[in-house]
Amino acid sequence: MNNYFVILAAGKGKRFGKNFLKQFYKYKNNVMCDIPILVINWHGAYFEEEKLLSPINVVKLNAVSMKVCNLLSSNIANSTEIIIKDARNKLLKKKGKTSNKGKKLKKLENECNEMVQIIRDELYNLDHLGNRKGKYSRRWLPEVQNAAKYMEEEGDKDAKLYLDNVCKSYRIAKWKRDSFFYEKFFSVHRSEKYSRTNKNDNRMILYYPDGRSEDIFLSFSTKAKTIPDRLKQRKRESFEVYLSDILYFLHDERDIMSVIIIDFSCNRVDDESNISDRKCRQMERSSARGVRKVQNEDLDKVRKEKKIRKTKRKIEKKNKTKKK
Repeated sequence: MNNYFVILAAGKGKRFGKNFLKQFYKYKNNVMCDIPILVINWHGAYFEEEKLLSPINVVKLNAVSMKVCNLLSSNIANSTEIIIKDARNKLLKKKGKTSNKGKKLKKLENECNEMVQIIRDELYNLDHLGNRKGKYSRRWLPEVQNAAKYMEEEGDKDAKLYLDNVCKSYRIAKWKRDSFFYEKFFSVHRSEKYSRTNKNDNRMILYYPDGRSEDIFLSFSTKAKTIPDRLKQRKRESFEVYLSDILYFLHDERDIMSVIIIDFSCNRVDDESNISDRKCRQMERSSARGVRKVQNEDLDKVRKEKKIRKTKRKIEKKNKTKKK
């Protein structure tokens, strides 16, 4: 044969203009919001006030406000996937609707914001009203609030904080690429074993627009695919990760430029941290409206600081393991 051909299959597909790989895009697909959704069911906490540079655009839905520990039921964790699918389908139906004059409705500019609002309302209604639509009157308390009330009577301060801040739950925070965000710590411990009733507990699941899903980080509730991962599950006492590690993983490993995060973890503030009550309120307000965007001149400085912090963390972890 004198004729040859070359298949160019490399590259990241940045010119494609979507938030996922082009080989997974369906031809003539009507998906309106093509942003993947990450659901976090780990433990969460703030240890210090640390601003970092975001590599991607983020819309974050926080189950609880600052300094509050979340009480997550299996009903909420198992219903999240269905709520996400239904929210996408609602936008598809809305796109195909026609008015009385027969003209198609205009494509909404904030279609992803609308989808986030649908998810937010249904999660709030299911968690605090016992129904996704929120139609029923509140004559009885859902199971989580019943448990919190019982814990409050026994003198639990975290349960009292949870009940006092129910009205502030499921608030939306946003920040754009090259903007600052506040660092958060996530962890999972060996003592919390996998339960059949709550299959999504202690997992970080990424839901793609085309219906696929994957666990982006290894934990004790996920199935280990390789032998090194199995050894980690056997030997480790806990898995730990920072919010910055998650965002950079999505950017570097999955080529995602925008993401919606549903955070079911606690927003506990460590007692030894320098974060006051006033600072907590300021952090919550600034994350809701978006933290100040960095100028182009300062980008190199911020990125260098980020690398220095990462190396310091790695050295500290190594020293801790050596001491143990």
